[in-house]
Amino acid sequence: KRMKREHMTTQPRDMGATAMDDAASAKLVKEMRQKCAKAYNTMPRAWRQLFEVDVDETIDFDVFESGLVEAGVEGEASEIWQALGCEMLDTPASSTKKKKKEKENPKNKLSMLQFDPSYEADLREFDTRMRERWGSYYVAFKELVAQGADRLMLDAKGFRLLCHDCQFRLNTTRVFDFFSANQKTVPFKLLNQEAAEVLKKEMQRKAGLAKDVEEEEDEEDQQPEDAGSLPASPSAPVLPRQDTAGIFRDLLARRFGSSLRAWRALDPEGRAVIKKGEFVKSLSATGYSGSPANLWTALVGEETTFSLKDLDSACFQRLASFKRCCSRVYPSLDRIFEDRELAQGSKLSEEEFYKLCKKASVAKPWEPLFEDLAVRDHVGHAEVKFMEEAWTDTKGIASPARQAPRGLSSSQGSFPMRAVGTGHLCSTARPRKVTLSKSSSLPALGKQLRPNWNDRHMILEHVGNKDENMLHLLNHVKIEERERVKLRIAFKMREVPILQWCAEHLPGGEVDFTDDD
Repeated sequence: KRMKREHMTTQPRDMGATAMDDAASAKLVKEMRQKCAKAYNTMPRAWRQLFEVDVDETIDFDVFESGLVEAGVEGEASEIWQALGCEMLDTPASSTKKKKKEKENPKNKLSMLQFDPSYEADLREFDTRMRERWGSYYVAFKELVAQGADRLMLDAKGFRLLCHDCQFRLNTTRVFDFFSANQKTVPFKLLNQEAAEVLKKEMQRKAGLAKDVEEEEDEEDQQPEDAGSLPASPSAPVLPRQDTAGIFRDLLARRFGSSLRAWRALDPEGRAVIKKGEFVKSLSATGYSGSPANLWTALVGEETTFSLKDLDSACFQRLASFKRCCSRVYPSLDRIFEDRELAQGSKLSEEEFYKLCKKASVAKPWEPLFEDLAVRDHVGHAEVKFMEEAWTDTKGIASPARQAPRGLSSSQGSFPMRAVGTGHLCSTARPRKVTLSKSSSLPALGKQLRPNWNDRHMILEHVGNKDENMLHLLNHVKIEERERVKLRIAFKMREVPILQWCAEHLPGGEVDFTDDD
């Protein structure tokens, strides 16, 4: 009765010879990976050199067996093959049934992630960060091409900058080694083949259109003016749709733990229903770095407002059901915390909250509800009062109503006000790469006229040296006007030859200069 008859309905765990065989197979796989890593430094390099395929391709048992022989791995190849999660074919290799079974059953093939599953977490994190930053690989690839990525490839430096831009915090060298076959460049198609193909077709289409336009212009020069116009350009390829809203919700779940905590970050003023401008303004608090306009369209479409109901309808319905059940037992939510049968203080612990749910006949499970409302493992009136203040019930259906903004600080009692906002460091803002913009004006490059250093500044002035100091000041310190006259005369001498000027301005006409002059 205690085991609920599980021993009669479930498969018993392996014991004896079967468990020993599994341990032996796991040991063979471990030794194989250690030998490949020692011989080729990394598992992706071993995969490419032993089996002569890239990391996005699969191999069959024959290729796997020959690769193990070349690497000098001891042990039966069939045991290692089955320990990696692949199945053996019973039909002979020369029969056509084998090829048919290989197509029908993908377990007859081995992939790179089965060969070394440790890369799966790195690739999943990289994919998540890329989609959070740009929304789709196509947008990321277009930006990389605009920045100068040649032939739809990235070198090692460009890949590191890409990881820094999308805030990928794991080992970038390890991921680069996985994607790069020559240890120098990473092709876009290995990052996302579908987006790379779409971008390649679009670039080819633009290049073809430019060539066609040039040819048509050459033909128009040779044709009469009433010749037909250029043909219409072909339509752009349809891009695959990305689940931007799902990516955003996954980010909130990882960062905040619950949708209600994430909503408090999106709605710091407590409006319950926010508009697009307020959503864009508070989006940086969530760490999302994609396009706010695209995210708004993915979440609510053409609607002008956004609420918790749109962010997570399941969480909203769970809270609405909790409020509806509590209102049948208590006249208001603040009376819950005055019930001495439930709690001794002003807040409910997890066990006391479950007692409340049982008393109010709240539908199970209660754990997600407690995770939504709890702050530091307790639920108080401050955490549940928003359901009465900001929600309206129409015929038993709860819906949020837009409220006036409240103070951003929720501190009470004698404690100081809680710091809010971004602060002077802007720690919530995502760092951006700063580039020097092109200046529209040039600075003054000419040398400015200014007085010389007064080397008699330490000499005190008295009746005996007053004239001497004044002459020194005029002749050697304040020389701006003298230099200005020199520059004006030099410019005039370059403009008009001195002999011509003398002939025009001196009396007597032409001036004869002797050798003595």
